Amino acid sequence: MDNFLIGSITGAVYLDTRRSKIIEGKTYYPVKARVTYQRERLYIALGFDLTSDEFAKLEKTKSVSLIETKKLITASFERIKNAVEGIAQVEEYSHEKLRKKLKKGRNSYVNVAFDNKIEELLANGQAGTAATYQTAKRFIEKYKRDVQFVDINPQWLKKFEVWALNKEGITETSLGYYLRNLRTLFNDAIRSGDVPRGAYPFYSNETDGYRIPKGNGTKIALTVEQMNKIATLELDGSLERCRDMFLLSFYLGGINFKDMLLLKWKNIKGNEVHFIREKTKHTSRNYKPIIVPYIDNAKRIIERWGNDDKSPDAYVIPHLTDGLTPVKIRDNVKSFTKQVNKQLKRIGEQLEIEGLTTYVARHTLATILKNSGAPISFIGEIFGHSSIKTTETYLKSFESEQKKAHFNVINNIGVNS
Repeated sequence: MDNFLIGSITGAVYLDTRRSKIIEGKTYYPVKARVTYQRERLYIALGFDLTSDEFAKLEKTKSVSLIETKKLITASFERIKNAVEGIAQVEEYSHEKLRKKLKKGRNSYVNVAFDNKIEELLANGQAGTAATYQTAKRFIEKYKRDVQFVDINPQWLKKFEVWALNKEGITETSLGYYLRNLRTLFNDAIRSGDVPRGAYPFYSNETDGYRIPKGNGTKIALTVEQMNKIATLELDGSLERCRDMFLLSFYLGGINFKDMLLLKWKNIKGNEVHFIREKTKHTSRNYKPIIVPYIDNAKRIIERWGNDDKSPDAYVIPHLTDGLTPVKIRDNVKSFTKQVNKQLKRIGEQLEIEGLTTYVARHTLATILKNSGAPISFIGEIFGHSSIKTTETYLKSFESEQKKAHFNVINNIGVNS
């Protein structure tokens, strides 16, 4: 790979196997530049993650994608080499001077901002959110590597949208996730002064920029009759346990599975369950605990499947164990949810209910509460929404499906039976 020698300063590109990321079953390592001066080493991330095999093949590869990666790594390394030369020509070199010289330029690159954000999230224990940023980073890099914030304007985003939807075939919902992450990085970079405010490419109250697609994914909400069929269905073994976990999520105010598996006995206080959503714990300074009634149906399920250890810090559902890292917790919750969804699909087929997943419990609760006349403020409080507007937007997503269901009755009028 690339290297340089400038006076007594040496530089080389290498694969840092001390740090690894598991992505889709493969182990990736960051590609870094190593600059050595007076036996002290400075490591600089070049913004690429490769497997050991991919890194070994860079010099003689025939893969189009790896050839492109090699060019970009070389270009990044050349910038470091040029920065070292620039310092050495006018003053005595030091790693600190190189850091300062590179910092301003590096922070203008989107991939660097992604890496910094991912590192920050992992340090805060937000492994799930970090994973979404990692996915967004890889998808954007598939379209364009080594892109700077100032290169991204509304026209660039529109071309990216066309490529993502038409060539890659992703949904508008997925595209929205990726671009909202990118928008967050733009806002962070503007606040830190690394990107000028005038470079902001997205629509806002102040700028008529690119509008992120909202997607039209359908939220499935069941009727009370369908929920009764699920609750009274005769099942046993794994099917019964998974069905009961779905119902428990429903009975505990539409709690998502991660929050449910993280519940400890100390969260149950008399006839109430108190908890803080993991999703908002790290994103809001003024988050409030969610308090839901501990109703009899929830009690019965917990009595059947709950932890025999009733100490305050023991988990209510005996799935997670103490001492797990945030990444391990994320993986365990994901595995558990996948298992439940697999069994819910079988139950759905038996009852002729399409799209039955863990998410349906939350959506169904929202719909039933709304149809029962519950105030929007109450629904928002149970769901942990930050504002009534958030709740209204969430509930509005069900309206089109409800209208279709109501008009099925109208549609049958005049049709010969």
